[in-house]
Amino acid sequence: MTILVGVCCEDGVVIGADSVATSAAGQQILIKLPSNDKVVILQGPQGPVILAATGSIGLAQRSAELITGALKDNFLNRSYVQFGADVSRRVRDEFTRTQVPFHQYEGLRFGALVAAPLEKRGRLIEFGTFDFQPEAHDGKTFFASLGSGQMLADPFLVFLSRVLWNQKRPTVKLGRFGAYWALQHAITCAPGGVGHPIQMATLTQNNKGQWVAELVPEGSLQEISLHVEELEKQIGEVASANISGAKPEPLPAPPAA
Repeated sequence: MTILVGVCCEDGVVIGADSVATSAAGQQILIKLPSNDKVVILQGPQGPVILAATGSIGLAQRSAELITGALKDNFLNRSYVQFGADVSRRVRDEFTRTQVPFHQYEGLRFGALVAAPLEKRGRLIEFGTFDFQPEAHDGKTFFASLGSGQMLADPFLVFLSRVLWNQKRPTVKLGRFGAYWALQHAITCAPGGVGHPIQMATLTQNNKGQWVAELVPEGSLQEISLHVEELEKQIGEVASANISGAKPEPLPAPPAA
C-alpha cells in the first residue's frame, strides 16, 4: 500500500511517497516492511525522469525498465501529450504480453506519477491505476496523489492549493513543503499500510539550464517536518485566540406580530 504526491511547480516538479511496502497473499496482507525506493530517478541521454509507482513492486520494477528504454529512444523529444501516450502504450503492451490480470472493477491496480522535462518545462504526468492512461497535471490541477491514501491526500492538496499556493503553481521550495505536509497528513490519518519516513525527489534546472533530478536529503525533510509542526501549532493558537476573544452579540429581537 502506498501514498504518492506530486506537485507541478513553476520551476520544476516535486514527487514524494511514504516508505512502507507490503507483502500479500491475494488480498490478505501478510507483512509490512520499510522501503526506501518508492521514488526512483531514471537517467537518460537527454535528461532524467522521476518515477513513483503504486501497486505491485514487480510491475514497478518492470515499468522503470521500460521507461528507461523509452528515454534511450529519445521519448523526451516528444510533446508531453505524446510522451504520456507512448509510455502508456509501451507499458500496457508489455503487461498484456505477459498476461498481467485486469480486474473488472479495479483494472490493473497499478499506477504511477512521473516527472519529466518536456517542451522546456518540468511536467507532472499521472498514469491512472485503472488502465495506466496518462493525465498531465497543469493549470488548476497542478497536483496529484495516488495510492491507498489518495482519499486523504486529495482533499488536503485542495486545501493547500487554496491556502498555501494561492491556487497557482508554487515554487519548488514551497511545493516540497506542501507535498510533505500532505504526505504527513495522509500517513497520520490512514488506518494502516502507509508510514514514515517520507521520501521525496525534485526535478529542477541548474545554473547551466540543464535538468537535474535529485533526492531530497533526510536533513532537509526533517527541517520541513519541524516547520509543519510549528505551522500547525500557530494555526491552533490563532484560532483559539480569535474564538476566546470574540464578544457574543445578543440575538435580534423578533419582529412584531
